[in-house]
Parts: sequence; C-alpha cells; structure tokens
Amino acid sequence: MESGLERVREGVHHRSPLMKGKTYKFSVVCVGTGSVRVVIDDRDPRPVSCDGVPATRRVESAPERLPVDITAEAGATGMVAWQVVSVPPRS
Repeated sequence: MESGLERVREGVHHRSPLMKGKTYKFSVVCVGTGSVRVVIDDRDPRPVSCDGVPATRRVESAPERLPVDITAEAGATGMVAWQVVSVPPRS
C-alpha cells in the first residue's frame, strides 16, 4: 500500500513501485474548490471534483512502476489525497 497527501496547486507526480502483473485499486479524493485532473499509467485522464467524494479506479496487470499524475484544473484549491492498495486474487 502507498498513499500521499498534497496541496492541489502542487499536484502529485509520483511513480508507485508495484508488483508487475498484479491488480490494484487506486483511490483519490480532493477537498476544496474546483477539480483536479487524474492520469494513471500515462493514459485516460479523468477529472475529479474537489467535493470530498472519493473516486476509485482498478489497475489490472500493473506495471513495475505506476505513474500517477494529479494536476489542478484552473482555479482549483485545497488538498488531494491518494492511495494505491493491492486487490486479492479472485478465488
């Protein structure tokens, strides 16, 4: 498991070390005003509102290092927290 907390204006630019090929859940929550842009594994950017509601995404067949980039949209302020946790294999 990995996690972090940053100011929205500073953003998050992190490379999480993972076990290649495993499945993970990525969660992000932003509290403040405006929204942030979340890019995981250098693809599929998604906006997340800074309304305190968590957004999650499943990361299947993870790479050895998972690029996580969270940047503020125009006028966004507040704090952004993120977390990556492993998902147990299905039985």
